[in-house]
Amino acid sequence: MKKIVIGLVLLFPLFCFAQNNTQEVDMYFNSIKSQKGMLQLFLLQMPKGGELHFHIDGAPYPENLIYDMQGSNFCLNPQTFGVSLNDNCPAQYTINNISQNPSVYDAIVDSWSLEENLPTLQAVGDHFFHSFLNSAPVLAQYPGKIVAEEMQRAAIQHENYLEIIFIPNVSENLALGSKVTYSSDFSKMESELNALDIQLVVDKMKKTTTDTQEAAQQVLKCGTSQAMQGCQVKVRYMYAGLRALPLSQVFEQIMAGFLLVQQDPNVVGVNLVLPENDYNTIHFYDTQMEMVRYFHQKYPKVKISLHAGELSFKTTAPEYMRDHVDKAINVAGADRIGHGADILYETNALKVLHEMAEKHILVEQCLTSNEKLLGLKGKNHPLPVYLHYGVPVSLCSDDEGILRTDLTQEYVKAVTRYKLSYLQIKDIARNVPTYSFLPGDNLWKNLNTYKPVAACQQDILGSATPSKACADFLKRSEKAQMQWQLEAQFRTFEANLVKEMKP
Repeated sequence: MKKIVIGLVLLFPLFCFAQNNTQEVDMYFNSIKSQKGMLQLFLLQMPKGGELHFHIDGAPYPENLIYDMQGSNFCLNPQTFGVSLNDNCPAQYTINNISQNPSVYDAIVDSWSLEENLPTLQAVGDHFFHSFLNSAPVLAQYPGKIVAEEMQRAAIQHENYLEIIFIPNVSENLALGSKVTYSSDFSKMESELNALDIQLVVDKMKKTTTDTQEAAQQVLKCGTSQAMQGCQVKVRYMYAGLRALPLSQVFEQIMAGFLLVQQDPNVVGVNLVLPENDYNTIHFYDTQMEMVRYFHQKYPKVKISLHAGELSFKTTAPEYMRDHVDKAINVAGADRIGHGADILYETNALKVLHEMAEKHILVEQCLTSNEKLLGLKGKNHPLPVYLHYGVPVSLCSDDEGILRTDLTQEYVKAVTRYKLSYLQIKDIARNVPTYSFLPGDNLWKNLNTYKPVAACQQDILGSATPSKACADFLKRSEKAQMQWQLEAQFRTFEANLVKEMKP
């Protein structure tokens, strides 16, 4: 017993040192957070965990897409500014030639990302979704290059993990979904899709995921002496179905997504994308939530994160903002919510907020996206309300290339607009691995106080030499390993900052 007591006494100064570092950093942060340059520098260097709401097709910057196309037979459509593969492209419209023309180059960049000076939210939304269509052929041709770009940018910003939302093998999924007739008898449609061998589509999606990840590793030279920083970033994928389509096709995509997650460890969850105020989405939202619930009951281990409540008065009639977050949670069984921007207008808002806090249902907050597409920022944005009610929050860039942002800028906006403390943004960063869909037990026994599980309670968080019990626990949990890595990064970041602060 005496040895144990002595051991705890020896560890106590180290634990206090870590705590004091955090407190000193918090004091320093309070002194500089009103200075945007100093704040930017601080947040760029701060460990941020990663992102849980990140679209593969909206993340690449158009300048990089143009570079990726060099040496290819991509051809520009001068009317739409879309591109396509064309061996017979007129010379003046080949990407190789256009890239040497500054005015056209600038026009492509403007067309493929979101301008600040568009007159209305409708115009912004049209431009935003048109950007996806314009650059889609490049994504289809070079998915590995694009994921590599995203991994490298994440590493530079001190991120460890990305859950990338992607829509694999769209044409095959939609073709299969069009072969069945919608029925409220979901089991009937499921049987029909099985008879049409939906597994063939699932197998193709698995290959797409594997090929994309291997190509990204090659671009980054992972496993070689020239390996780039991005190799340090762990990537998993969130399957997404297109919701603004006929119900038979939505059903097929949801079914394919659940099967894919069951079979492919690279894909960790299911989502639905496309505008929530689209006619099909608004009028068949309840049915879509029932579809997700149907498959969730069949495959309860599959994780779900749904775009829900990505609406505002400036984009949607109030009648359609009464229950989308509520039903995503209580009908579809979502483990996380993307955006949740309309929560203040939902009929059961207080009940839902308390439920999200109690059940630890995280909301993925995308400040730039909500500002540009929904007209929500400052006091009109619900982030402070979520924080007030104890709902776990993560910050996300959503579509950083199109929106011309990155995760650091999302932290800058959160701190500047809502006066968040260092302890608050540290918790937000911790939420990334904690609420990720990585497999394994959580490091935290208590998600509110960050008290670790019993096996690691006597250890210094993030230590390079955890006790045997803690090391054994970490080996069994990919999630806990990622959490431990982040704690180690915070210890180093805080210690270095305190050292710099003192003469």
